[in-house]
Amino acid sequence: GDVIRLKKGGRWHGMLHPKGSGSQEAPIRLEGYGEGARPEIHGDGSYAAIYLEGVSFWQVRGIAVTNHAEERGIRQGICICGAPLGITGGILIEECEVSDVTGENRRSRDVYASMYWNSGIYVTMPGRASEKNHLHDIVISHNHVHDVLTSGIRVNQQEDFINDIHHTHVVIRGNRI
Repeated sequence: GDVIRLKKGGRWHGMLHPKGSGSQEAPIRLEGYGEGARPEIHGDGSYAAIYLEGVSFWQVRGIAVTNHAEERGIRQGICICGAPLGITGGILIEECEVSDVTGENRRSRDVYASMYWNSGIYVTMPGRASEKNHLHDIVISHNHVHDVLTSGIRVNQQEDFINDIHHTHVVIRGNRI
């Protein structure tokens, strides 16, 4: 049930990579406070500006995110990456603005270095999903994603070209891309 509040109009640089999970009854919230423009997190070429890796029950609301770099590469604005084992879920990304993500847009590169592994908002997990290991209850709602290389919003898993995806209740609605 913790709340992390970033001052509106403030700017932070580098990757926000929080550890720890909330609970279904008390999710951890990342949001702005005060008056002014959305708080900004600039990834500055890191893997992701906001990287929710292996954590559950997080809500990210009203944050502006960029991830500009001089060279194209595998990178995200906001990345939700499930744990390799178990069910990762209860994640909400809402009313955020994701822009200026210098991802990889070349299809001809090696599989894991190509355009398929980056996005403005990216939802993934390592390995293969199964009934016991997957993402559940991921909601991406009312965000504005623009000026990103390659995808606006992408959902996959590391081995999605080999196996069916078993994720459940992944909802993407009302976004402007």
